[in-house]
Amino acid sequence: MAKKSNSSMSNLQGDLLSSASPPVAGGSASKDDGTPPPIAVSQLAEIIERAVKSGLPQTFRVIGEISGFTDRNHWYFKVKDAGAVIDGIMWASRTGRVGFVPQNGQQVVVTGKLEYFKPRGTLGLYVEKIEQAGQGSLEQQLQRLIAECRELGWLEVDRKRRLPAFPGHVAVITSRSGAALADVRITMQKRCPAVALSLIDTLVQGPEAAPGVARAINWVSRHAARLGVEAVLVTRGGGSLEDLWAFNDRAVAEAIVRCSVPVVAAIGHETDTTLAELVADERASTPTQAAMRLTPDRDALGEQTELAASRIREAMSRRLGVVTLANTTHAKSLVRVASAALAEKAMLLARQAAVVERARPSSQLAQRRVVLEQLANRLQGTVQDVVRTAGTAAAQRAMELPRAVRTLMTAKAENLGTLERQLVLVGPQGVLERGYSITADSTGRIITRAGDVPAGTEIYTRLADGSIRSTVSGGPGAEGVKFGPGGGDAGAARPVKKTKARRTIDDGSGGLFG
Repeated sequence: MAKKSNSSMSNLQGDLLSSASPPVAGGSASKDDGTPPPIAVSQLAEIIERAVKSGLPQTFRVIGEISGFTDRNHWYFKVKDAGAVIDGIMWASRTGRVGFVPQNGQQVVVTGKLEYFKPRGTLGLYVEKIEQAGQGSLEQQLQRLIAECRELGWLEVDRKRRLPAFPGHVAVITSRSGAALADVRITMQKRCPAVALSLIDTLVQGPEAAPGVARAINWVSRHAARLGVEAVLVTRGGGSLEDLWAFNDRAVAEAIVRCSVPVVAAIGHETDTTLAELVADERASTPTQAAMRLTPDRDALGEQTELAASRIREAMSRRLGVVTLANTTHAKSLVRVASAALAEKAMLLARQAAVVERARPSSQLAQRRVVLEQLANRLQGTVQDVVRTAGTAAAQRAMELPRAVRTLMTAKAENLGTLERQLVLVGPQGVLERGYSITADSTGRIITRAGDVPAGTEIYTRLADGSIRSTVSGGPGAEGVKFGPGGGDAGAARPVKKTKARRTIDDGSGGLFG
């Protein structure tokens, strides 16, 4: 093997010498015994440089200890072990991507290429990436987890669910003190304040983070229907691979897959990829992008409403196409006025429906129940800690805390239920149920006096279970009002079918989000 290696080096040297510049002046030519002619130092340096570039791998990953570290915009240091040392340099354009500042004595894995610096005659490692020792094993573990989840079908696109177009309630699982929560709140408030947001506070870093995140997802999954939660956002800010490792846990991935509602994951920066993001129904590069994906844009809603109004105008124009030119011009004017009024009323209805939905006692009760149950769970954990560390008497006193909280929760829930019943009792529908009615003319104006409706006026009377359309056949002071065309009796009244109010307008095109 040694002879073969020497032969290869000899061939390499011969090839390099054949392409090098001529020998220096005064040098003797090659002797018959094969002795090479003398060459200049710069020629030798060129031979070494070319040998390094052509005879060695392009990239090396080297594990060792940092020594002699200097930060002068660029990083200069040595990587050593018990038997050797090599110079290293990392340019400033790459140091900002490392995520930490290496310290002397720290074990690291550096990735880079060898280069020969001719002016100084040194061979060094030009580093492109630095990782803390042990991170390589984490990457291997992550790849094994990804492969396992792929075999289970958790990464399949067909398994993932579509996000709701207009979720009424979103649960955010993250740390209360993290910057990610602030980004999500600000973005959702700007885009669509009608979407309710509930925080499930949990650790997002450290050994207890993964179990906490998994428990939070499972809890939301069990109670989503009762609380009205339609989507879950799992998020946190950036960090190293170790910082984000809680979101590479198999239990967290399984909780996301089994969740009863769609899950969006936004972990770390755009360049970070975690197992939670891979199995989630949708991945977002940042918390802000996740919030944008979950909430519709008010401006976009206005454009879609205008589009729906435009379709209505076109349909009405086609229907009116058979009238004369003069009538057509007049009809188009009416269509524009009616369409503008319709679009304005539609936007007002959508906004009012969102406000009413958020103000419903049941929605308020659901959000407060989430907060109270989280507090109760925290107190229960505190009690368990007290039981482990304190005496029996102290533990018994601590046990009274969760009972007091649950008693308070029950009292608040009963009080809220009483208020809701009172609200229903004094509401318009409750009044109608007690035998009252509301009468309006064909323009929708409420009629409060008999003198406001001359004979022949068509009126609409709203009852508890529907409406009656009738025509006035007597004036003020008459013995009564006769219903029906032509002064018929009340038996000629024509019932109007009762319709149920809807939160969105369906024009046959798939709705505002179609």
